[in-house]
Amino acid sequence: MVKAKRDIINAAVILLFSGIIYFQIQNIPQNTQRATDAAFFPRLVVPALAALGMCLLVTSIVRAIKQPNEKLLINPKDFYRSNYKVIWVFGGCALYLVALQYLGFIISTPLFLVGVYLLIAGKTRKPWIAVIGYVVFAAVIYVVFQQFLSVFLPTGQLL
Repeated sequence: MVKAKRDIINAAVILLFSGIIYFQIQNIPQNTQRATDAAFFPRLVVPALAALGMCLLVTSIVRAIKQPNEKLLINPKDFYRSNYKVIWVFGGCALYLVALQYLGFIISTPLFLVGVYLLIAGKTRKPWIAVIGYVVFAAVIYVVFQQFLSVFLPTGQLL
């Protein structure tokens, strides 16, 4: 029952997040000359995320009905200990969004990806391989979006 209640809360957060993002997509200017514009990918992903959130919500409600009642007690210290990586990744995402405006895609993306990798992977023997890999990945994504898809990524105000 406790896991079902947690999943219901998670599903509600996912649905709320999907709703907010869906309405924010409406603010993205549309390019009528091309088939793909800046909102093309979010328009595909957000409904899929919402559908998965609905699936999680329905299965969690069914599970909660079938299982006996238990109390969901959340101790902040235990919650942080068991979810600190997730909390830091969400904080990193917020910082990444701010960094995109000032540093641009090509600098902030490898920094974000390396930070998340080091957080999730913990100690690694060769972190420089990850750094090189994420720099190359960001450069390839940048070229693909700029040259082939004609979607311009943030260049940053400081650069």
